[in-house]
Amino acid sequence: MALSSSKNKRSKYKRKIPQIIQISEGYLLGLDFISSISELYDEEESLLRCPNVIVKGSTTILDYSELSSIGKTKSNSQSIEDDIYKIKVFFEATVSVGDTITLSDGEYLNELIDPDLYDIGGSYKVVSFDVNNFIIVLQTISANNPSPTYNFYDKKYFVNGSLKWTTTEIKKPKLTETINEIVNRIGYNSKNSFRSVLGIPKKKDILEIQIDSDTTLSFTVNEYYKDSNSIEHLVVNETVPDDNIDLFSNNIFVVLKRREEIKKKVKKVRKVSPDMMHQMSNGKWMIGNTHSEGNKILDALKEIDVLNRAIDDSSTYTPPVTRTTTRTSTPSVTRTTTRTSTPSTPSTYTPPPSVGGGMDGGY
Repeated sequence: MALSSSKNKRSKYKRKIPQIIQISEGYLLGLDFISSISELYDEEESLLRCPNVIVKGSTTILDYSELSSIGKTKSNSQSIEDDIYKIKVFFEATVSVGDTITLSDGEYLNELIDPDLYDIGGSYKVVSFDVNNFIIVLQTISANNPSPTYNFYDKKYFVNGSLKWTTTEIKKPKLTETINEIVNRIGYNSKNSFRSVLGIPKKKDILEIQIDSDTTLSFTVNEYYKDSNSIEHLVVNETVPDDNIDLFSNNIFVVLKRREEIKKKVKKVRKVSPDMMHQMSNGKWMIGNTHSEGNKILDALKEIDVLNRAIDDSSTYTPPVTRTTTRTSTPSVTRTTTRTSTPSTPSTYTPPPSVGGGMDGGY
């Protein structure tokens, strides 16, 4: 007996690979390549969110752990990423254990507990930084005006909304990153903008730029944004050419491509009216008013699925031949048997003659 190949079975369920399709094309006059070097940290940073601050003796903890657990939405996702970026850059790339930082904007007022205004701003020494939970441990050198009665400072009651860190003890070489951009200097509101000619590019889109008849460069879009002057920027993953290629004021042909989205097939669920169901003796529900009717309906639905699949699988559909058999009924012949009864003739009885002597005979 031949064994079925598991390879052949798997081939029936090949995962569909998304195809790269062209979205738009056109000519742009204001293109320019920009490669810039950006420092990964600033000596002074302030987050959008404020930490809970816990003080015990000379130890102070800044608890930013909310950043690792808060639910991201479309409205807050970017601000959360920005705060995570800032806190990592400052406490990983800027300062080291033992460095001194200055906290400012530390005014605190919680009138539910105390009507007085306090200030935990001051000088602190870095003890540790938990990069997974965003918890910073500091040693207090001096604090401006801490509370003498409580040691937990709720993030909701900082007057300025957020603490600010400052340091002058930068001993590490500055960390930088190179940002590669393709800009359209004509601007967002022009008919010759990215937006008008190509549509707004999305992350992971592919932009092809035809430099000349022999050279076409391809770039993967990482981000699209417009600056305060309405100049459009495309941040790309690949390194852009140096100043030897000047695109500005030249009519450059560009093509925008995108990976097609693979839509998952959603299984359709048939909804049945409660009036068309009945509950069986075992407690389960069945379509139809009776069990027999339900089976007939299920058989009909299966047949409909078979017919519909045949239509989907074949570009030329031949409807099934319906055979109708007509039976002609021959009337049966009724046979009637008539029996005629002949009346019998009454018989006449003749007694037999007597034999031998009787009482009248003599000897």
